[in-house]
Amino acid sequence: MAVPSTDARIDVRFPIDAFRLDNGLQVIVQTDPSAPLAAVYTSYQAGSARDPEARSGLAHLCEHLSFAGGDGDPTIEALSGHLSQIIEDAGGVTDARTSHDRTVFGCLVPSDRLDLALWTESRRMAAPACGLSREVLSREQLIIGQEQRQMLEDQPYGRALSQLHELLYPAGHPYRRLPIGTPEGIRDASLDDVARFFDCHYRPENAVLAVVGDVSAAATRELISRYFGRLGSLGHLGSPGRSAPPPVDGLDPQVLDATSPVVGQRRSRQRVPFARTYIAWRAPSYGSGQHLLPGLLAKCWAGRDCSLQRRLVADWKVAQSVEAVLVSMRHALTLVFFATAQRGVEAPRLQQALVEALEAEIAAGVEGQALRRAQKKALTDHYVNMRYLQKRADFLAQHLGYLGDVNALEGEEQQLLAPDVGALDDFVRRTCRADRRGLLTVIPQGETW
Repeated sequence: MAVPSTDARIDVRFPIDAFRLDNGLQVIVQTDPSAPLAAVYTSYQAGSARDPEARSGLAHLCEHLSFAGGDGDPTIEALSGHLSQIIEDAGGVTDARTSHDRTVFGCLVPSDRLDLALWTESRRMAAPACGLSREVLSREQLIIGQEQRQMLEDQPYGRALSQLHELLYPAGHPYRRLPIGTPEGIRDASLDDVARFFDCHYRPENAVLAVVGDVSAAATRELISRYFGRLGSLGHLGSPGRSAPPPVDGLDPQVLDATSPVVGQRRSRQRVPFARTYIAWRAPSYGSGQHLLPGLLAKCWAGRDCSLQRRLVADWKVAQSVEAVLVSMRHALTLVFFATAQRGVEAPRLQQALVEALEAEIAAGVEGQALRRAQKKALTDHYVNMRYLQKRADFLAQHLGYLGDVNALEGEEQQLLAPDVGALDDFVRRTCRADRRGLLTVIPQGETW
């Protein structure tokens, strides 16, 4: 029986139409007739990196508030809190999230309702705070407070990522804080804070609109021009009442490049069933030509049947699992390896074992077979994700916004296949250094150390 070729490609490279409106809005449209659906994603460069220092979580709060207002403007129907309902009533689904660099609003609708989806997103851009009141603000602050408790306090190991970022990124660095924000940052946010954030960041020249699906490129361009073209870069519906925004990137390169003076070791006692040790490094930024290397390294070393798993779980019997996590941002990437202790293994032994295992991997270098397997797995993950119209629209919006790249799909494949063992070993030597790692061990409350 013949073995299928491992070099087969899944064709996700459908025709692309990219353009920019006069008000600065970047647009990318990809026609894919495989299903009668359309994904519409609007990406604002308005993530937590743009939060004022004393208002950590403001971008996240504004994401909530863009849905939560009322009918404050009788000339613009069904804004804010009604936008999701409009899409759902049309048979669609909605999506929204805030990361370090972006706030993204998306929906998937039957392709014959594309007009409606574009209209709702243009209304959000025109008046994101429509109907906002002190009552609405207080309600969303309470909701986010509940989210913070669930994610950071109630969830086992929930504070670990925040603590790692405090080790890796110095005070004042925009990536030190997580997008969910701090309780005091959310609690102290005022209506004026929200209005200023919307005014500064929810504007056409600070956004990318991606449409992917069973659509006509020409008809979609006409709809986008009709609904978004009249939104002026200096004001609501074209009026010149808003102040000029900061640069589109708007982040100080010297601050972004600063390294933390406190990179090192930390212990945290939490309500968890087993000890867990994390080792993390800062890795190259998105679009550096090396931002895919951490993901390949993670697939080489961590996960099922990988070298760290074999060493720590099967051979040394100190861990029940070894995993890797990537936090990808525009100007940096956080690469994390972590091991969870087997029953009866205490924190000091687990920490020493993970440190020794990683040091052994770094000294030995990456195996060629492991890299080839990692590349195939990464390509499979990429192709699976790109089968989903929503994920493809988000992917295209991100690449266009960050890099101005309209050929992101093909470029991703080439960058995943290009690295050889030498390139990955060189990345490891430069990045995975002992003097640059953040080491965190979470200790169960019943253990002594």
